[in-house]
Amino acid sequence: MVRRPLATLGQRKSLGDFMRACFRGLAAGLLLTVATSSAYAQTQAPACGDLRKLTALDMKNLADGRITLGVTIVDRPSQLMFDTTGDFRGLTPETATALGAKPVKGGDLVKDIPGHETAENVLLPSVTLGGVKIPEAAFLVLSRKEMRLPDGANVDGRFTLDTLLSLGLDFDLDFAANQMGLFLQDHCEGKVVYWPSTALSILPFAFDTAFRINIPVKLDGQVVTAVLDTSVTDNTLDLDVAKDIGLTLALDGMKKVGTDSSTGKDVYEQPFKMLSFDDVGFSNPQIKLLRSKSRKPGLPPLTGAPLVIGINSIKKLHIFFAVREQRLYITPGGVAAAAAPAPATAPAKQ
Repeated sequence: MVRRPLATLGQRKSLGDFMRACFRGLAAGLLLTVATSSAYAQTQAPACGDLRKLTALDMKNLADGRITLGVTIVDRPSQLMFDTTGDFRGLTPETATALGAKPVKGGDLVKDIPGHETAENVLLPSVTLGGVKIPEAAFLVLSRKEMRLPDGANVDGRFTLDTLLSLGLDFDLDFAANQMGLFLQDHCEGKVVYWPSTALSILPFAFDTAFRINIPVKLDGQVVTAVLDTSVTDNTLDLDVAKDIGLTLALDGMKKVGTDSSTGKDVYEQPFKMLSFDDVGFSNPQIKLLRSKSRKPGLPPLTGAPLVIGINSIKKLHIFFAVREQRLYITPGGVAAAAAPAPATAPAKQ
């Protein structure tokens, strides 16, 4: 049975339907693998158990600080930039050609993806995540600019959250070990921090209508909704959105430092004292302030998280994404785990 990613996907029913449809074979392959473990073979399975690691993906750093994940697409080792805000995983046209794939424009695979109804796409025989080979994977074929890939970098496309959510997996970002761990979700609630830590924050998260991870944080003691975005380097705060939701800023000392060429927005800077995730945080955080020139009086309020937390800050943390619980477990980063959690039974070879 294919697991429903999250109830909040009802806000984007068409995309959720698409994800479940195109991952039917993929999820079935993984669940067949999981079913081979002794815990899943038991008739009377325990309500919950120890945290079990299914596999891990190696992470590499790009020159600008963003990260890629090592995967194998068909039989080709590939590097995909990890993008927590991308709507669907993609490949560059060059990668599709190297794989011998012939992209199809439009069709059933993309008709329900907002903004990509006529995009080129491919359905490939397999994708391998760490030690797990899974059959049938759909990718959009997009330009490097559309995927916000850095010029000149050895990156074949992007890896987005839809893959992990459709498979019903928890995952963590361990920058000390340069790995993304993939975990089964049958562990006891709250029993996920397997690495040494000096502080721990547990935050609820939710997906907004743009399918981005939103969390509550505190900026100089004031609660602000933030989105985690591994596809950008810096932290940014949208002043127009902040104003619409009632966030008051002490604007003393704010100064214009440039203009964002891609959006046309002025860029400001202002000193802040603390950005915190409850017990874990950063003093004197670097945050760029954006003010939109195109905002016109009388328009309805803007929506979305006013604060974007980029990869340069995310990499200072160790984050476990407990998807079934809809919680993030956050500790300071920099300390590698002495021992990984017990692995699940090795997957059967496809």
